[in-house]
Amino acid sequence: MKRKAQAATEYLLTYGWAFMAIIITVGALAYFGVVNPTSFIPDRCNFGSQMECVDFMLDTTGIHMYIQNNYGKNITITAIEGINDALVCQGTPSIDIPAGEKEEITCTVTPALTKGNKKQVPMIITFKRQDGTVFHNVTGEVYSVVQ
Repeated sequence: MKRKAQAATEYLLTYGWAFMAIIITVGALAYFGVVNPTSFIPDRCNFGSQMECVDFMLDTTGIHMYIQNNYGKNITITAIEGINDALVCQGTPSIDIPAGEKEEITCTVTPALTKGNKKQVPMIITFKRQDGTVFHNVTGEVYSVVQ
């Protein structure tokens, strides 16, 4: 009976030390930034298929993006608001985008962005069709490494 208990104890201790070594190794890699989960998340700019974000970039001054109008009618962007950050965009309150065309939108972000970090900037774009009076909101985000 004593031999069975000794074998079980040795088994648990041997694999326990191996498991502890693996945990310490992964913890050290994560601490020094080798295993950074945000580095595996792809960059994205998403406002839906009808207001498509064709190209985008984050830098220390703010956001530069090209928005394509896929609504089939001319639209006018009347406001762009940051959800977590303050945004000031050039051209607002009136950025006209013809149907099927794209327009560059540049926004400064407050607080300033830190170079090299990944940043998520959620925002709400308010627009109306040029032949209508009803305002619509599109919620989206830009997530990228700050250049």
